[in-house]
Amino acid sequence: MSVSIKTAQEIELMRESGHLLEKVHDGLIPYIKPGMSTKEIDRIGEDMIRSMGCIPNFLNYGGFPGSFCISLNDEVVHGIPSEDKIIQDGDLVKIDAGLIYKGYHSDAARTYAVGEVSKEAKQLMDVTRQCFFEGIKFAKAGNHLNDISKAIGAYAAKYRYGIVRDLVGHGIGTHLHEDPQIPNFPQKRRGVKLLPGMTLAIEPMINMGRADVCWLDDEWTEKGFESSDEFLSNLKRTDRLHPVISLCVYYGEKEWDGPFCLADMLEIPEKLKPLVSDYKMNLLQLRKSGSLRFHNPDVDTVFDVSRSIYEKDFQKINTVYKEKAIPAELGVVIGAITESQKLINHALQSEKKGGQIYMCGALEELVNEGVERGKQEGILANIRICKNLNASKADTIKNIAKEGPCVIVGRCADYALSEFDNMLSVFVHADLEKRIRRVARKNELTDATAKDRIQKTDKRRASYYNYYTSKKWGDAASYNLSLDSGVLGIDGCVQMIKKAIEIKEERLAKNNREVK
Repeated sequence: MSVSIKTAQEIELMRESGHLLEKVHDGLIPYIKPGMSTKEIDRIGEDMIRSMGCIPNFLNYGGFPGSFCISLNDEVVHGIPSEDKIIQDGDLVKIDAGLIYKGYHSDAARTYAVGEVSKEAKQLMDVTRQCFFEGIKFAKAGNHLNDISKAIGAYAAKYRYGIVRDLVGHGIGTHLHEDPQIPNFPQKRRGVKLLPGMTLAIEPMINMGRADVCWLDDEWTEKGFESSDEFLSNLKRTDRLHPVISLCVYYGEKEWDGPFCLADMLEIPEKLKPLVSDYKMNLLQLRKSGSLRFHNPDVDTVFDVSRSIYEKDFQKINTVYKEKAIPAELGVVIGAITESQKLINHALQSEKKGGQIYMCGALEELVNEGVERGKQEGILANIRICKNLNASKADTIKNIAKEGPCVIVGRCADYALSEFDNMLSVFVHADLEKRIRRVARKNELTDATAKDRIQKTDKRRASYYNYYTSKKWGDAASYNLSLDSGVLGIDGCVQMIKKAIEIKEERLAKNNREVK
């Protein structure tokens, strides 16, 4: 650990950097109100920073897409500004910001209560703010780093709050993040001795519930959990969830004669039946769905037209849908359900001309074809199928490769392009400890969190690759070239790949000359 000691002149520059950041925070107060998007606040704040001749230090830091981290309610930190995130009355808005003034960084966060907030939320704000000042009391030369951590943790513990452990304070200066890291909870060791000239960013992060946090899908925003069940499910009690009911849609002509529940599928002795949970099948038969009306008009159309085709009620189709344009993709679905290849072809041809069909134009083909009915049983899993029924990931990858030189990361591209002579497959790896350090530094994570993320990602990639290729992910025999980035470095790997491409191109050219 190398802790930077600043001169009096440097500290004065940092003090001015902090004053300027304070002006930005104060200037944002009028804009933190219901109806404002977090993206609007981000734009306004960035303009303020640049108008003072400073640079927003969060922008593009580690790939972060905003100038401010703006987190709402249960989001702990690193919320990405978005046009879709609209501030509401009663929200807690946490704005974390920083700027660079004459080469020196400042970093400060504030939490704002919008309108009337709950008593619990206000107390959380007050306690977190006081945690900050409790830590500052011990930020004195002669004390140790753990004195700050203990003071913050002890104050938060009085209120039985969860103290976030994956996110900590840090040193600051000519870089946004410098040594040392400053946890907000007691440590087993005293930590470094505090010396005059050290500059620290103390950042208490306190949850009303558990200390644990999780990453949202944007891989930046982190939110907390209120309870153990939330921790296990990765869902908050305040999350707005829609109920999901599984339906089995049977689109055969004949009456469904299969099972309706688990008990129908198994031979369960009478004595055991009370002990076995039964699972009812929510069966929807298309041929008997005439009384149903669906909220989605596309689904309603698919069911109605398909039902009429089964019944050979072409008069109804002609009457109801004669002048009604139907999206071509729905025509493909209807054709697939009713096993009408001519209708599928008609829909695909119409798609090229405008994307719509008129059933009166398809009626003659349907009648001539004599729709073959009742041979399929199954589930219509998704009404909105892809426009190109034959498209696959492998086909997409091949089409991209045919267009010209390209780099495809993952997606089993080496397997999909195995028939291409000019393909070079590369596997880049590194020692786990080196990967942990790189991921932790790049994403501002603890080593433990970085390790967990790496291991989960590796497991997911290996499962995907091994399943679709019947080869082993990471096995050198599966690739043309295997490189250790921990030894060669990123730039070194790039050079090796470029050299390998040159060698392969020379070899292909030589083979072509010999063939001629």
